[in-house]
Amino acid sequence: MFSTSSPKESAGRSNAASVTGNGKSLAPPGVKAFMPAPLQPVKEMITPVVQGVFGQESATQVVEKLKKRYPGVITPIANKLVSDFAGLNDLDDVLDYIYDMMGKNQKLRKIKAGDARNFDIPGRLAAAQAAIAHAKSIFKWGAGNQLEAQHVSEGNAGERSNIAKAINPIRVAEMPSDHLIKSVNENAAAGLSRGGTCAQYAAVVFEYLKSTGKYQLTLVSKKDHTFVVIGDYSHETENTLVVADAWPSVAQALLFADHFSEGKGGMAVKTGFKPPDPSEGSDSDEDEPLPVSVKPASLRGKDLNAKNDRNFLAEATTELAPTGHKDLSLMHYAVGSDEDGYSMLDNLGIHFDNLG
Repeated sequence: MFSTSSPKESAGRSNAASVTGNGKSLAPPGVKAFMPAPLQPVKEMITPVVQGVFGQESATQVVEKLKKRYPGVITPIANKLVSDFAGLNDLDDVLDYIYDMMGKNQKLRKIKAGDARNFDIPGRLAAAQAAIAHAKSIFKWGAGNQLEAQHVSEGNAGERSNIAKAINPIRVAEMPSDHLIKSVNENAAAGLSRGGTCAQYAAVVFEYLKSTGKYQLTLVSKKDHTFVVIGDYSHETENTLVVADAWPSVAQALLFADHFSEGKGGMAVKTGFKPPDPSEGSDSDEDEPLPVSVKPASLRGKDLNAKNDRNFLAEATTELAPTGHKDLSLMHYAVGSDEDGYSMLDNLGIHFDNLG
């Protein structure tokens, strides 16, 4: 079982999926990426503190936020979680409890060697992980609508997110009914304020992956969440498409089938990118990463250090999404066959030897 560092130590939980078990960077050669410390083993689940003061109301609010993204796993145990959370001392203890749950709920998916080879699934997962690490280095205070980031940054994550949206000359489209997301502008705005929510995270990931010119990309949105899918979205299934979603606190590259969005149903395609045909030559503009800054004048009159003391737990728009996995799990992938055995992919930041 694994746990992350205390939320008091970093805004947005240390991203477990950004490092390998030995702490080595997953970024490709020449790419500098933010790589926090690896997960550390813990001995046992936290025991609720009887004299805790977190309380029934706050515990219920936490559980309701978890149910939004992980209804299948949270709903059956909701009453127990409310009881356990209510007995803890504070939100920090509750967050530690949740990450211990994730550590106990690690999963393994075996990928057939043929699919891995034909769809370059290992390469896609590695590219998605590098893009996630890049986004985490931009949004180092965390997402402006994530409870943990708001709690740890004392509201600064949200203030930075508001600035990113205010300075963007083109409206952010976060809902399926809106116009296309202008990812270039969102990327620039996010790079300037280092704040945002899922739309800004998705824009940064999209532009990072687009700059490599290697994979077909689709930026999609479902209800109130936006992320990037790697692969031929129109013709592949969720079992070969890879999701690059840096918005969760502990974000890791996942097969679409494992992501909490629950697949293509109800999904709106925002924009896409298809690598140029090598026989036609390449556009030099696509070979360089897009800048993540704009003129300093755009920050005039804006305080990047602003904080607030609102009750983030009580706000309906504040979410609690510790991981992108639909079962509130940490995910592992292995490639091979039943005849020859499977080899773990050591590119998702969590490596161990005791999964069968």
